[in-house]
Order: sequence, then structure tokens, then C-alpha cells
Amino acid sequence: MKRSLFLVWVGLLMVVLGCASTETVSTSSSSVSTSSSSTVSTSSPSSEVSTSKGSYCSPQAKEYMERATEYGEKNNLDTALSYFNKAIADSPRCALAYLGRGLALYGKDRYDEAIGDLTKAIELGLEKDDLAEAYFWRGKSYFATGRGKEAKADLTKAIKLGLEKEFLENAQELLKAINQGLICSPQAGEYIEKAEEYLKKKDIDTALSYYNKAIADSPRCALAYVLRGLELYRKDRYDEAIADCTKAIELGLPKKQLAVAYFWRGGSYFRKNRYDEAIADLTKAIELGLKKDLLAEVYYWRGKSYSVKHRDDEAIADLTKAIELGLPKEELAMAYLLRGGSYFFSKKRYDEAIADFTKAIELGLPKEQLTLAYYLRGTAYFFTYRYKEAKADLTKAIELGLSKDELALAQKLLNYINQKLHTK
Repeated sequence: MKRSLFLVWVGLLMVVLGCASTETVSTSSSSVSTSSSSTVSTSSPSSEVSTSKGSYCSPQAKEYMERATEYGEKNNLDTALSYFNKAIADSPRCALAYLGRGLALYGKDRYDEAIGDLTKAIELGLEKDDLAEAYFWRGKSYFATGRGKEAKADLTKAIKLGLEKEFLENAQELLKAINQGLICSPQAGEYIEKAEEYLKKKDIDTALSYYNKAIADSPRCALAYVLRGLELYRKDRYDEAIADCTKAIELGLPKKQLAVAYFWRGGSYFRKNRYDEAIADLTKAIELGLKKDLLAEVYYWRGKSYSVKHRDDEAIADLTKAIELGLPKEELAMAYLLRGGSYFFSKKRYDEAIADFTKAIELGLPKEQLTLAYYLRGTAYFFTYRYKEAKADLTKAIELGLSKDELALAQKLLNYINQKLHTK
């Protein structure tokens, strides 16, 4: 369950309390916003609060929904659901409680149950804005279970009722996918779930077999191609990964998933040394709004590609961004080494190069890259007349093993340094 779904519930509770609210929520496929300004009547002789025609939430139910929201904000979904259950038990005609519980169930991937609750909320009656959201989330639940016809009807209804801009964009993306026949069948969905089970066991080969079945069942299921492409990438089968991501892109995907497809295809191009294509795809992934946890990686890959193409200003900018966002230790060391190389070769910014090479050495590098780091740092020390440091680094690089040409240059530099130090 995404924490952000609970912000929707905050808005719903504000409706019950008679307040106005504007909140932003995000789902796995897009960022969506909701606002409520409905007023409520508290004049019921039974002390119940009327939220819409035929729907009533008691003060006790309100308290339960508040508690549900509190636990939701702590990402404690199970406890949140228990309080929605209590609200419904107390006020079985409280439409907002069903709507809130439906969102919780959606967040738990319990789509059929979510559909049941959202249907109940719609039947009991909701204010127009909440009704639009109920149809929207039920449509998304239908979509997630491969029921394209029902999803299309609900999403169309939600749009007619009036959705906020980002809700609207997501609904339109899903409708476009449905109209293009891109929705995965329920059977394909089951195969994808099985694949994910095997991935948790680190069994990529069996997972791939289930992705194959999903695609055989639903050959226009773009999501299955993206997921299979990712695992093919992890198996170093880059040409096949490129083919799958290309197919997914051609079929069409919602914006966020499309960004992921470009990301993995760009990574595969990078591994194949097809740097211009890698740069194009990684740039597209960034433009589409790639999710935050992949941003460091995309800037790192694109920065490396720029470095290979000697586009040093762009390489420095991307590698700096990747370093700031945070990389795993091994990639972080390489990012410092590459950025140091761009400072050294193109910009002649030797002090900054030395600092980056030092950081890369401290973080740890494979032997070949470690040798290069000592060699380049030694050369940078030489150009800044720090001969003792240059001698130590070049000597270390020779010990680690330099190529023939590098060895010849290092020895020339050492001879010069020894003369200078001897003269002093």
C-alpha cells in the first residue's frame, strides 16, 4: 500500500467533519490529486452525520476512520483496515468508510475486495467528487484484474463526473491502453504473479518461463514484455532485453511504465556499447519522470556514456547528479573515477581530478581500475608539481601492472621526477 493513498482518506475524513481539503496522492502509475469541499449535515436526530443521500456515518464511525488514517500514515495497513471494519460495523451505511476501505484493499492488491467495497460506496451514494474517485479507483481495480470492459466503463464514468487533472491524465492513459488492447488477461496476470514468486526465490529462469506464458496468453500485454526484458537484462541477454523493451514501447504504456521501458532499453544499449542509443533512451526516461529510486542509476549510465563519447561537460554534470542522489559503493567509486577522468583529460582541472581519484581509491576499485586511478592521480600530481606524491602513485601503478604504453610514459615521468628531486 502506498502511504499516499491515505492522504485521500484524510480528504474523506475532512468531508465527514465538514471541512475543505486538498491533498495530493500518487499511485504506481501516476501522480493524482483529490480535493473535497463538501459540507455535511449534523442535524440528524440520531446524532449521525449525513455524508450524502442515503449514506450515514455516526460520530463513532468518524473516530474509527480518523484512527484508520493515523495508522495508514504510519504505513500500518492491517491496523488501518481493522478500523475501517469497525467504522462499517458501527455504520453499515457509511459510504465514505467503504470508499476508504476500498482504497486500502486496492493498496494491498486485494482488487476483488476493493471492487466490492467501492461498489457498495457507489450504491450508498457519494458526493460528486467522491463518486468520481470511487469510479476511478474501481476502474483501476478492474484494470488490474484484466477486466477491460468494466474498467473502461468506470473510467469513462469517472471522467464524465469530473476528475482532477492528474486523476484525469491517469484515467485517460488507462483508457488508451484498453482501447489499444494492451490490457493483460486475468490468466496472464496469474502468470506474472507466479513469475514474481519465483523472482523472490532468485529463480530467474523459472520466472522467465512464466513471463513467456503470460506473453503467449496476451501477446499485447506490454507490461509482461517490460518485466521479461528486465530479467533478460539481469541474465546479460541484452539483445533480447532490447527487443522486449522495444515491443513494450511500440505497444504503448502509461507514462511511468514507459519511462521504465526506456530505462532498461537504455541500460541494455549501454552494455552493448551502443552509447548514442543509450543516451537517447536514458534521456527519454528522465523526461518521462522515471521514479526516484532509479534516477541515480540513469544519471550514472548516461554519465558513463557521455564520458566514453568525450562529452565531458555533460559527463561531469550527470556523474555529479548520480553521486548526489546516491549509488551503491562499487558504482560510486566508478562515478568518481570517471568524473575525475573528465576533469583530467578535458578540463585540465587537476586538483578536482586528484580529489575524485582519491575518493575512488578510498571506496575501492577492481584492480584494473585501481591501477588507472593511481596512474592518473600520479600524472595529475606531476602536472601540479607535487613530485613526491606523483612518484608514490606512479610507482604504485607500475606495481599493480600498467599496459605497455602506460608503463613507458610512467617510467619517463619517474625519471624526470627523480632528476628534479635529486637536483633539490
